[in-house]
Amino acid sequence: LMQPVVVAGQENVEEDELRPVALNINEIEPNNTKETAQSFATIGAANPINAELDSASDQDWFKFTAEAGQMYVVETFNAAGAINTNQRSLQLKVFDSDSTKIAEDIGDWPSGSANVNSTVAFKATNGGIYYIQIYHYTWGNRGPYSIRVLPKYDKTGSIWDENEESN
Repeated sequence: LMQPVVVAGQENVEEDELRPVALNINEIEPNNTKETAQSFATIGAANPINAELDSASDQDWFKFTAEAGQMYVVETFNAAGAINTNQRSLQLKVFDSDSTKIAEDIGDWPSGSANVNSTVAFKATNGGIYYIQIYHYTWGNRGPYSIRVLPKYDKTGSIWDENEESN
């Protein structure tokens, strides 16, 4: 028997229907190198970082702690028109703690669906810190975007809908 749970903004919602409320986490500059990468304190759909490519040569670096054997999805989304001049995608690369590139989405066109601009899925072969590099296809456009790290579909902490789209 499900009991209603009262959560701000989710009154009278059954417990199994609750969705986390997204936190408003903003990018902290400088984060233009692996050494100055901004940490994801918590990963998941409710914990994106709102970022911005604010100069022609800007690149953003982020990092998170991964568990060995766990599947992850990294997505950029809500990419503004300023970033998507001619609908070009953001470039997304993931590196392990040894700086080995393990995944990338560096195509010309957005690879996600809905509002997802670029996306990669990978299995963390080792536990530890993983790094994410974001830059624009043409190294010249500017504008805001959001980025999130998700446990792969049906893993603890993930929130996906019936179409396997992250929420």
